[in-house]
Amino acid sequence: DDVFVDLTNLDELKLESNQVSVLTREIFKGLGNLRLLNMKSNSISYIGDTVFAELWSLQELDLSSNHIEKLSARAFDGLNNLRRLNLEQNRLARLERGIFTGVPAILRLNLNSNLLQTITYNNFLPLMDNLVNSTVELLLKGGILL
Repeated sequence: DDVFVDLTNLDELKLESNQVSVLTREIFKGLGNLRLLNMKSNSISYIGDTVFAELWSLQELDLSSNHIEKLSARAFDGLNNLRRLNLEQNRLARLERGIFTGVPAILRLNLNSNLLQTITYNNFLPLMDNLVNSTVELLLKGGILL
């Protein structure tokens, strides 16, 4: 933990194709100026509450091609500036109510190629202002019932 604490001016962090399996909030301490975080193709299976809360400047988060089966309802809390979230090719079977409350500025959300069976209106309620007032991309390919 505290691996990046002294890298306060870091703008991009690419940890693609490593064997990262666990994420904790402490890992991201000191990275308040980070704009891009690429965690693609790791071994992450769960994202807990407020893991990314230290990353208040983050605009793009790529968690695609992991093994994510569960996202805590507060997993993305604090990411008020996030514009792009990629959760493609994971093992998500359901989305917790309020999961997107912490990302009010999202403009692109990729949920392609997961195991999602049902998505409710409540899942996207926090994003309704953006869906109505902006050009928002919502990618949901892969056997989902709406």
